[in-house]
Amino acid sequence: QAQALEARLFIERIFDREPDARIIVCGDFNAEPFETPTRILCGAPEDGADDSFLNRRLERLDMRAPVERRFSVIHDGRKALLDHVLASPSLARACVSVEIFNTGLIDEAHAPQGFSGSLHAPVAARFN
Repeated sequence: QAQALEARLFIERIFDREPDARIIVCGDFNAEPFETPTRILCGAPEDGADDSFLNRRLERLDMRAPVERRFSVIHDGRKALLDHVLASPSLARACVSVEIFNTGLIDEAHAPQGFSGSLHAPVAARFN
């Protein structure tokens, strides 16, 4: 949560200098969309921001992926979305597609001994 707040404060400084900045924040947050770190980074209006904050929020572009593919990790059979692509309003408007490459994803709780590689699926956004 502290790292998310630090990143959000940095995002705020960018918006202070350039209100229509094209900002993207992406990676493994180890937090699902509804959890505090993701909500801090997004600056969700439902978390108390007033209408003047709407142009400073970050949109969860990963939520544009088809519902049935909206997971980046499997842990003991439970699918979770821990990897995210967040974008400022000006950049979100340019997003044309989002894909999560989770076909064949290995359950991290049952990964073979000595498995090398990532147990997280890549999340990709395409922009005009």
